[in-house]
Amino acid sequence: MFCCVALSASAVELDSLGRDPNYVKSILKRSEKIVDNLGITDPAVKQNVLYILANRYFKLNDIYEVRDQKVKYAKAVLTGASKQAAIEAAELEKDATLYRCHFEFPASLSLYINDKQIDAIKDGMTYNSLQVQYESLVDMVPSLTEEEKKQAEEAAEENKPLFEAIKAALGDKVTKVTLSTRLKSHPVCLSSEGPISIEMERVLKGMPGGEAPKSEKVLELNPNHPVFETMKSLQASGDTEKLNKYSALLYAQAQLIEGLPVDDPAAYAEAVCSLMK
Repeated sequence: MFCCVALSASAVELDSLGRDPNYVKSILKRSEKIVDNLGITDPAVKQNVLYILANRYFKLNDIYEVRDQKVKYAKAVLTGASKQAAIEAAELEKDATLYRCHFEFPASLSLYINDKQIDAIKDGMTYNSLQVQYESLVDMVPSLTEEEKKQAEEAAEENKPLFEAIKAALGDKVTKVTLSTRLKSHPVCLSSEGPISIEMERVLKGMPGGEAPKSEKVLELNPNHPVFETMKSLQASGDTEKLNKYSALLYAQAQLIEGLPVDDPAAYAEAVCSLMK
């Protein structure tokens, strides 16, 4: 069972006991890159902040390792309803542990650094996506009336064949495609369903020692953007090849907006160039 430690301004100990030395070294190196940009001049403070950050990475990894072990056991040993119940229990325990320790991290950091520096650390952990996410959120402020919500529902049903075609083009990259009621100027964005957020996926993906769990991504389309009309026309005309290419481009753009790396940069660049011919 994981628990949140009591806060104090005493020296922070690195939670490295029993861990693979190469893993510890990798996490410290990643953490140092973030902490070095904070402008901390006191060596003792800098080390404490470094260890708090590294310990955060360790804790996240530990939580998901416990979940994965319990799920693996359930799938190997149990069957039917018992297996499903055990898997769901493992997920709930993981979520509860994450929630209990959610506020510990910034609270521990606040003993040594200011809010701006804490934001810089969070940004560093998510690959400098904070500004991109902020600009996207500004673009996604919901202000729909009841009538507009009704129209959005009707439009979603009307364009269901298009969403299915885009989902087929993207495969398991997204769990579903839908209309966005948040976007104002961007053509697309990504959201997530399920227990793993996109931000959490970014953090875990940067850790060594196994494949990180993935978020269940939803591709949201802006119905008021010209690109949406283009996609509708392609689907109506049966131009599957171009629809698939545009779907991949939109997904890559949504990844960039969200601060995620593009799956295949070379293919993305080639697709963009093909549109310029």
